[in-house]
Amino acid sequence: MGKAGSSNLRERLGLLRRLLTFLPKARIQSLWADREFACTGFLRYLRWQKVPYTLRIKAGSRVIYKGHSRPVQQLFRPLGYGEWEALPKPVRLWGQPTHCGRGSTCF
Repeated sequence: MGKAGSSNLRERLGLLRRLLTFLPKARIQSLWADREFACTGFLRYLRWQKVPYTLRIKAGSRVIYKGHSRPVQQLFRPLGYGEWEALPKPVRLWGQPTHCGRGSTCF
């Protein structure tokens, strides 16, 4: 991004808009974002633009699943290293409905 330090939401969305000017959404199978990139506004924008996504989120991020708020790591505690599982029902992450998979990955 041409600067030291972390980016803010406006800079992240600007980068995503630039990407979408030359890469059609229909060609994107999944846009991946690391924990530092993922936030409420970014998730909301991806959903609004209908861009498929995979977000790596912090293990302590709270989700609402089956009516209960809990850290996402709690949903996947029984899994061992390298194991993977997707939840059968959507969760609410930062107020947005989404699907969750292993540990801190939501899509």
